[in-house]
Amino acid sequence: MFLRALSTLLCCSLSSAQTLDPGGKNVCKDSRDSTLVCCSGWRQQGKQCTMPVCEGEHACLENEICMFPGVCRCPPGYYGAQCKTRELLQRTAESRTFLAI
Repeated sequence: MFLRALSTLLCCSLSSAQTLDPGGKNVCKDSRDSTLVCCSGWRQQGKQCTMPVCEGEHACLENEICMFPGVCRCPPGYYGAQCKTRELLQRTAESRTFLAI
């Protein structure tokens, strides 16, 4: 947990050195002083806010990926409660079928 918090702190302090693009994705104005900030649920990456935040009660499990703020999914090719079941994609002429391996 400590390392996760430390990496989050380093990530944000390093990325916030760049100025946000006013027209960038998920960039909002702070209501107090009109400075540019990332909208709620997003972190800065470059000049935009494109990194979704999944923390606290909405934190992703070990094998999940944060897709949108508070929304976690299994990585491509995996499914299940712990994202450990692999999908095998079989293509046929008419449809696609997913099989558990």
